Amino acid sequence: MFIKEIAQVARARGYKVGHIINPLIENFFPALLFYRNEDDPESYNYERIIRRIRGTSKASLLFISTYASLLGIMLDDNQIIAGVLAGKLMGEVDDVYDTRSKSEALRLAGVTNRILEDAKQGLFPPMDMEDYLKKHYSPGKTTTEFEYNMDMLIIYTLCAMIHKIPLRRRQRVCECLLRIQRAEIESLIQQDSGVDCETLKQVMYDKGGYTALLGGYLVDDELHSITDGLFSLTQIPPTELTPDVLRVQFLYELGGLIQLVDDYVDREEDEELGLKTWIKDCVTDRKAELNNTKKRVSYLFDLAFRGKIPFLRYHIFKKILTL
Repeated sequence: MFIKEIAQVARARGYKVGHIINPLIENFFPALLFYRNEDDPESYNYERIIRRIRGTSKASLLFISTYASLLGIMLDDNQIIAGVLAGKLMGEVDDVYDTRSKSEALRLAGVTNRILEDAKQGLFPPMDMEDYLKKHYSPGKTTTEFEYNMDMLIIYTLCAMIHKIPLRRRQRVCECLLRIQRAEIESLIQQDSGVDCETLKQVMYDKGGYTALLGGYLVDDELHSITDGLFSLTQIPPTELTPDVLRVQFLYELGGLIQLVDDYVDREEDEELGLKTWIKDCVTDRKAELNNTKKRVSYLFDLAFRGKIPFLRYHIFKKILTL
């Protein structure tokens, strides 16, 4: 019931995100998640998780509502809910990859990959979720109760989101989620190896780019299917891109720009945590890189949308991109 109420409130309040995120957080966190290990009361940081989930849920909703406005599309209730749940999922998964061991993260990735592949083939949802998890997920020997609860939360958030996505959009959304997860795993692997700048750059683009495309596919039924090699297309002049690829490439590179800015802002914190990122470890003139990437994304926007949407709407969003 609360999901329906969230959508109604969202519409009535003009998508004021606090009225959507707060009830979502309060209702989707099972009581077991608040488990504390009495021998280690600092074994998790509840406030950090909530803060991260609020931020990613808000960002996701703002992104899909902005993109829908650009296209002149009115979001329906399921799109609103799926968008918020997608953001919530990103926040939860980010927390796992930032705080867990590689083996724990890969264990969770195994079951979420299975769910996404099944959903792509139209084999989801399973009739008995409990039986499905018994077959495809088991906690490790060192998995704490809190970590197990977080895993369950992620799995059920993913399933709830898939339920809200119509079949005509489901395959593309699930493909985006699979590619985001591959980028997260590659990022995890990179933390244990030497600095590979080309791989770090692709990880940055894939994490941000497929997240933006996920939002795009939740909104835009006319958006072209994902093709391999989107990262390689960042190296060629935008005028050489075919018309059917332009909108996809714009969203991919816009997401990459958002991730670039995020990594730039977080570079001191990432340094303290020992995390490698492309902007921190591979770029000397960071402000120039930010400006050049921003100019390219703005040019892609022109090629993808100028003359294809009403001028006033185009002009408003062009201003947003140049802020």
